[in-house]
Amino acid sequence: MSFMSMIANKRLSQADFAVLNSNREPFELLCFAAFGMPRALLNMLASFQPDDQTSALSITRTAAVRSIKDVSDNTLNVFRSLRVKLPLYTEFIATGEAMMSRIIEAIKRITKLSQLTAKA
Repeated sequence: MSFMSMIANKRLSQADFAVLNSNREPFELLCFAAFGMPRALLNMLASFQPDDQTSALSITRTAAVRSIKDVSDNTLNVFRSLRVKLPLYTEFIATGEAMMSRIIEAIKRITKLSQLTAKA
């Protein structure tokens, strides 16, 4: 987490970085979603930059989740576009998508089970 915070500190203005530090939960969520990849974090943070230079950065948990979904969708679309660009890898891409679907389903089952266990 400290590495990603350092990256954000170097790339953002002091005022914008102060906003991130005052509201750590959405920032930490973005850091975890970036999986240690600085470029992924910076891409997600860019979605919070205001269009005009006079407004301050604004970040909420809802907006962070939306940004994570957008980056995830874009990454998946790039991955899927390789079928057309590199047909040789079509089978690898299909296998990767099948694995990803199974992993997501397993995580959903585990989460649901842990929620049921917590209620008991």
